[in-house]
Formats: sequence, C-alpha cells, structure tokens
Amino acid sequence: MGIIPKMHVANVGGNKARYHSSTVASSFDFGISKDDLATVEGLERIRTLIDRLTLPSGASIGMRDIFGGLSDITRTMPNMAPLLPLIFRVDPRVSFSLHNYAQFVPLYNREIPPERLLLAGRQVGKTANLCTNSLLIASIVPSFKQMYVTPLFEQTKRFSMNHVNRMLRHTWLGKAIFDPAKCEHNVLQKSLMNDSRLTFSYCFSSTDRARGADADSLTADEIQDIDSDALKVVRECMSGSKIWRFATYAGTGKTTDNTIEILRLRSSQGEWMIPCRSCRKENIASVAEDMMGMIGPRGLKCAKCGYSLSTRDGKWVHKFPDRVTVFPSWHLPQPIMPQHCENARAWRELLEKLKHDKATHFRNEVLGEAADAGSKLITLEAIKKASSLPFKNTRREALKRRIDMRNSYIGIAIGVDWGGRGILEDSFTAYAVTGLRTDYRAEVLFATKSPPSVNNMDEIIYAISLFKQFRADCIGFDYRGAGEVKDTMFVQRGMTKYLMPWVNESTLARYFAKLKRSPTNRRYVSINRGAAIQLLAHELNGGRVFLPQFEQDSTQNMFLDLNSWMDNYIARPDGTNLYQVLKSACQPDDVGWAIIYSLFSLYRRKQHWPTYMSSLTERGIIEAENKDDDGDDD
Repeated sequence: MGIIPKMHVANVGGNKARYHSSTVASSFDFGISKDDLATVEGLERIRTLIDRLTLPSGASIGMRDIFGGLSDITRTMPNMAPLLPLIFRVDPRVSFSLHNYAQFVPLYNREIPPERLLLAGRQVGKTANLCTNSLLIASIVPSFKQMYVTPLFEQTKRFSMNHVNRMLRHTWLGKAIFDPAKCEHNVLQKSLMNDSRLTFSYCFSSTDRARGADADSLTADEIQDIDSDALKVVRECMSGSKIWRFATYAGTGKTTDNTIEILRLRSSQGEWMIPCRSCRKENIASVAEDMMGMIGPRGLKCAKCGYSLSTRDGKWVHKFPDRVTVFPSWHLPQPIMPQHCENARAWRELLEKLKHDKATHFRNEVLGEAADAGSKLITLEAIKKASSLPFKNTRREALKRRIDMRNSYIGIAIGVDWGGRGILEDSFTAYAVTGLRTDYRAEVLFATKSPPSVNNMDEIIYAISLFKQFRADCIGFDYRGAGEVKDTMFVQRGMTKYLMPWVNESTLARYFAKLKRSPTNRRYVSINRGAAIQLLAHELNGGRVFLPQFEQDSTQNMFLDLNSWMDNYIARPDGTNLYQVLKSACQPDDVGWAIIYSLFSLYRRKQHWPTYMSSLTERGIIEAENKDDDGDDD
C-alpha cells in the first residue's frame, strides 16, 4: 500500500543483542473491555460514538455519520486494537478482545506495510484475527477491495461462513453497513453498503479463479500449501490498485524449502521475547533460541534459571529491524499464547504432544516452525546416479554424442520452458535437447538456461539453432501466456510442422493429457501437471532417463532444477489427505519442464508412452478432440 508504518525500533541489548524491539504493541494493554475505557485515548469521542450505535431499536442512525465518526477516531490512533471490543462480537454476549491475544496487536496498526507475515502454530487465533482485520479495514475505507485466498475450497468456505458471517451477524458493524437484501452475500463474495468488497477464492487446482479479479489487498492463508508460482499469479490481482497494494500472508511452518519459510527469511523475523524477572534473561520464543528451554512442567519458565515466566511481560523483537517497515513477520507458537500457557489442561496436552508426537509434527503444528526439507520426488542422489553419460553438459560435447550415436536414436526433440519471474526472481528460459534411443530409454544431451529476453526473437532463434544443429524432429514448448506469442514467431519462421505446444495444468484430475484448441483455433496438448512430474521422476529414478556428467559447481549444474519438486499433503475437513506436487520456493524448476516437454514430445510423436503413465490417472491420454463429455475436475 502507499502508507509505510512509522514503527520506532531500538536495541534490546543484553544477551540477545541481534534482536531489536518495537515500541508498538509490546504489551497486553490493548486487550480492553468496555469497563476499561478510562485507559483509552480519545475516551469521550469513543463513548459518544458507542452511545450513537446503541440507540433503541428503530432509532434513525445515519451510516455516513457513524463511519465519519469512526474514521475521525482512527485517523488519530496509531493502532486500532482498542476499538475491537467496541465493534466486534463473537456472539451476542461476548465482545471480541485481544486480552488473550496481544501478540496480534501489530496486525491492527493504522499504517500497513507492503507485505506482512503471520507464522503461527495451530489454534492461536490466527484466522479470527485475519477476519476482524479484514472487516475493520473494509468498514473504515469505502470502496476497498480485498481478496482472500486459500489452497482448498473447504478452507475458503469455512472462513467465509464460520468467521465472516458470524462477525457480520453478531456485531453492530454488520447491522450498520451490511444489508443482505442490498449487499452481495454468498460464499465467495460479500459486499458492504460503503461499496467495500471481500472476494474469497482458492487455488489448489488452478489459479484461473484469481485471474482477472481486482483487489487493493491480498490475504493468503495456509500459504504453506500454496505453490510459489501460484502465489506470483495471485498477487497480480493487486497490480491495478493505485494506492494500497499490501499483502498479508499467514500459515503454519512445514518444510525448510516451503513458500512460507522463504517468505519468513525475507521478512523481519519477529519473535516474542519474555524477560525473566529473576535473572533478567531475555527469553526468545523460537527453537533456534530458547523455546524448548522455556517449556516447563507447569507453564513457561526461564531457559536460564528456571524462574516462572509470564507471557504478558513479553514484547516483539525483530532480528532485522530495518525490514519492519516493509515486511514485518510475527512468529506465534502455542506456548506463548495465554489460552495455552495459562490453562492447566491445555498445557498438559501440550506436554503430551511434546512427549509422544514426532518431533517434526510438534515443531510444525504446535510451534509453527519449519522442521526439515520436503520429500523430494527426484533426490540429489538420484540425479547423481542418472548423470552417467560419458560427457559434460556442453553444446560441443553433446553434438559430438549426437553424431557418434546417430544410429542409436529414433528421435531427437528440443524442449523450451519460457522464463518468467519466480518468488526469488530466479526463473529463466530453459532449453533441453533429448534423444530417445531404440530401447526407448532417453538421454538428455544438453540443457541450458538464459535470462528472459526483452527481444523474443532472440529466444526463438536460439531454439531453432539447436533444432537445426542437432537435427531434431520436433520442438516441444510451453504454450501458456507468452508461449502463444512465441508460437506465432515460430510459425513465421517456417517451423509449423515441427512444433508441439504443451500446457501444464492442475485441473486435469481424470486425464494424463488431452488434446485441446485455443481461442485462436491452435491445437495444443494439455497435460496433468502433477502426473507429468511423477512420470518423469519414475523414469529417471528407474534408470530410464540419463543425464550428462554431474557438475559439482551448483551454479553450473542445470539439472539441479530436477530436485525442485516435492510431495505435499493437505489435510481436508473430512480427515482425508489431498496429495499435490509442489515446487520448492527456493529452487527453480525450469530445466525440469524443458526436459518434460522434449521427452513427452518424443513419446507422443512415437506413440510410445511408459506403462507407468496409465496408473497415474483414470483415463490416460485423449488424443481425439470433442470428448469432454464430463469435463475436467476443477
């Protein structure tokens, strides 16, 4: 967004000098009730506003006057947490308060940074605070458009129905600016009478739902299960906003190469620090610092002297204070939350989890931290084993291999994956030259990458030069987005009969691949993204795909991109797990897709697919058109 927060930071000192504390929202003082209003700045104005909102039923209250008064108050408040008990109710008799959730106070700062991250354990109040924060902004800023996205529809539906609907139903906010007869009120979109809008979406199988949607802000929840490339697409919903453009990410840590962990490393890395009243040690609630030593038999204790700690003495400290104004993050493990550390039964349950659960599960679900690397479909050891060809990955040596083994190949294909911009700005245009031998085993002769070119023709000329020099049979390439333009340029260069366009999609749940037509009547093959990666992994791990000699220099080894894909499981509300293949957020997969396009082009051209392919999907490959009798799964 356009306003950057003025958060004053100072060195904490002591034994944790590399962490810095923020003077904003460092205590539980904002968790007020209506009886505590004497401590609130602007008491008389707030009381006047509340009196106007609690007039007898049927009294006339001008909505513009109500929110004019609310806006006047918020302009003078650096943080809007004191207003929450006065505005929101979780049910008709209970106000929403941060009395036991003071760690969330910075979320309600009036000035919002471009990005912010909540890294939380389970059941710490994350979703409820995301809901109130979204509704508070929507009520104060007229015509404000928000996008809320999760991986699964069930998660989005639960947020919309169980949280947003409940807040609108029980609070004066809903009664004042939400009229079901006049406002949009469905699971995936809600509007308020001040023209603010909340759009809810999900992106497990496809990001197409988010394409074309416009928003001033984005809230991405359960972001640990959102692919880093999908996040890049979803963020584009804010590209048309003239002023705001701020994103809020939230989720639970999983693996060290997950999207949420990469975002955390970019952020300020805020941790909750509780000073010991006895030895004055500053206990920082992260596994890398003092968290495990702070878990005592009856509650929190000092990791140094064992003295009892009160989480209400805590405050936020940031490892990188210079990032607080642009990308703050807050780590929220269960042990620092009062509903866990001040409740004897909850604490006993936490200790049982520590004793009996797997260490990775405890660290993920309870402490909200990344535990280990994801389970890779193609491991580094598998890449080394497959790198058995007797030459290095250079164009000269690959061409020599092509000439020497010319009678051993039944087909040669060029694969191209056009470059973009990944979450780490590391996505490049990748090229692969693959040969299919007479025994139907494949050799990847050469692979390389180049930065995305401003001049598209440079990439086309390079791909054609590979095609001619290696005497290839076809060129398989990514047809999505810029691929349509590149396809036209290929055609203009007289390459029509050698082209094989591909589109990898997550929506082909029943099919491995299907022949389709674009709006311009161009035929292309749509391929199941997860199944395609699994097939390549199966062939390479099974010794049927070979690579050039392994290059020890990681900056020069193109084939490390194959190590990017990993298994991921998402827990569904019905107790089942949904399987997906994710790309590591800290590693590109460009060369991997170039190999897939080249290898699969050969399989399709020779009409000889590995038998394992038929076990990956229900219906295999549909080469004929007009057979969408039941459509694709969404």
